[in-house]
Amino acid sequence: ELEEQRAESGQLEWPSEIVVNSIEHYKAYVLGEDNEDYPPEKSPFAIGDLRHGTSMEVEEAEELHRHDPDAVMRMLSGVGTYSPVAMNEALLDKTLQIMNQNELSHLFSDPAIVYGTNLPIHTIYIHPSYTRTATRNSLLQLMGRAGRTGQTSFATIVFGDHHTLQACLNPLAKDSTSPFEAKVLDRLLSEYISGHSSCSSVSPSSSHESKRGLGRGRG
Repeated sequence: ELEEQRAESGQLEWPSEIVVNSIEHYKAYVLGEDNEDYPPEKSPFAIGDLRHGTSMEVEEAEELHRHDPDAVMRMLSGVGTYSPVAMNEALLDKTLQIMNQNELSHLFSDPAIVYGTNLPIHTIYIHPSYTRTATRNSLLQLMGRAGRTGQTSFATIVFGDHHTLQACLNPLAKDSTSPFEAKVLDRLLSEYISGHSSCSSVSPSSSHESKRGLGRGRG
């Protein structure tokens, strides 16, 4: 039924010249009328030309683009992907390099990012689908990804729904060795659950943000 609806709905063709960082967009809006400064056709994804301050060379961008053009286009727009299983090693390394240089605004990842990945992250969104399969330690490790490079003294944790919040905070409040910390976590959890149950208009995908203190210089 879903496929039938998709077939009947048709498709919207997005004008290529308004797709940010596409070749057509670059020609239409970045250059002058003569287009003399446009990179050769064999090197259309020179990140250094499109986004000043980035570190990818023309030849490197060409090679990565041949493997995964969509991923390169996302990086040109400041969005990275982290998935060691699905990604080419060179593309994965370049994503981490650009992320470490604060040249990406968002990074979407599979569960592999939980362990051993130190990046300048300060805001973490935990999707409900991950909570359904993750262990307690994995959830805590994911929350601890923020601040690993010592570039921030706090983290913003965004919980995808109230089940995610419960899964993350209940163990913390139960096992905390600090009475004050446990009290704060319990209050945060009870306030959110109370607000969620009293507002019928809140959707299951609504998010909640929490800030926790972090020590600088954690490696």
